Amino acid sequence: MKILITGSDGVVGKELAIYFKKLKSIKLILHTRKKNQKKKNFYYSKDLSNKIFLSDVPDVIIHCAAINKNFDSSDKKKNKFIKNVKITKNIIDFANNNKVKKIIFFSSMDVYGKITNQLVTEKNIPNKNNYYGRSKLLCENLLNKKNNYFKAICLRIPGILTTDLSKNRPLLINMINKIISRKKIYIYNPNNKFNNVLDVKEVFSIILKILKKQFKINKIYNLSSNYPISIIKIIEKFEKIFLIDANIQISRNKKKSFIISNRKIQRELKISISSTSNIIDRFCKKKKKIEKCLKFI
Repeated sequence: MKILITGSDGVVGKELAIYFKKLKSIKLILHTRKKNQKKKNFYYSKDLSNKIFLSDVPDVIIHCAAINKNFDSSDKKKNKFIKNVKITKNIIDFANNNKVKKIIFFSSMDVYGKITNQLVTEKNIPNKNNYYGRSKLLCENLLNKKNNYFKAICLRIPGILTTDLSKNRPLLINMINKIISRKKIYIYNPNNKFNNVLDVKEVFSIILKILKKQFKINKIYNLSSNYPISIIKIIEKFEKIFLIDANIQISRNKKKSFIISNRKIQRELKISISSTSNIIDRFCKKKKKIEKCLKFI
């Protein structure tokens, strides 16, 4: 099987590619924005918003590439929204013209916008979502058109833990940075349950299951860890592994907490997903690598 990973030089795409490289049954084609002619099986395209030229046609595209959610100045937000959509349109055109069988799209929980429900399911209606969330939602709609040759599986993904801490995101990475640098951590609803997290190993494992399935229709799935735990317990885990007492400040923010439902993907694909606690413990085992990264931030 041939797989093209877009955004393979991004934070998540890079780690995902490392896992796939270990599989002899997979031939990888890695999209990169940095030209390196010494490396084989790389597709160089500085800007995927231009037409895609690739002679080695993949069976599957894992679409990670996107301009990140931290859209900066307000005058650039719309342009970045348009570019994210254009990138996906070009991938769709390439896939249809070359009869690619499947596209796995990294969408985002940001599609839901302002979440008011305690439990977020795929049936939740988007509410006041930001430009990034809107771009992901529009990309989902384009990928799910019935006249596309391929079948699309859109994964609405929360914050993913990686050992690249330079971006200071998602939330838990931000917390680790603050704990180690002994800065104040402002939290609200400290005892409410939390499962808005994954790591790349978990995402890789789920994608392998998706690759083995035959889909007659397009699918949209929420993806998150199982068995939510409280934010305060997560911080206690970080304190224990890094041997530092966190400077916790309880905020009076009225923002509501929520839990992500992943029942649909588990039921339909007959897969189990790791618990929140296990994912965080697995991430914390990389303590030395994390601390090494922090020295350069």
